[in-house]
Amino acid sequence: IIHLKRFVAESSSIEKDNTFVRFPFELDLSQWLPGPPAKGEQYRLYAVVNHSGSLSYGHYTAYCKVGEGADRKWYLFNDARVTPASESDVVSQEAYLLFYERL
Repeated sequence: IIHLKRFVAESSSIEKDNTFVRFPFELDLSQWLPGPPAKGEQYRLYAVVNHSGSLSYGHYTAYCKVGEGADRKWYLFNDARVTPASESDVVSQEAYLLFYERL
């Protein structure tokens, strides 16, 4: 799980940081681990929690891969509504939490 820090304390207030963060769908951690490459260093994105709005008023949604194996598809979960989504929808400036699974 990777948490993108979206709320920043400045002076006496807390503001939301809407910086666009481009994150990978495939994550390779081997360059940050000592020794020869080993199994367990490759990860795939399977869910993203989004936050829209401000600190005082906001809304959470999530993109998640649903299904089994290579047939898994992206869906947008928005309260009681679930709709198909494309991979291009998943990376946005509203991304807040990233969930990766080990390959």
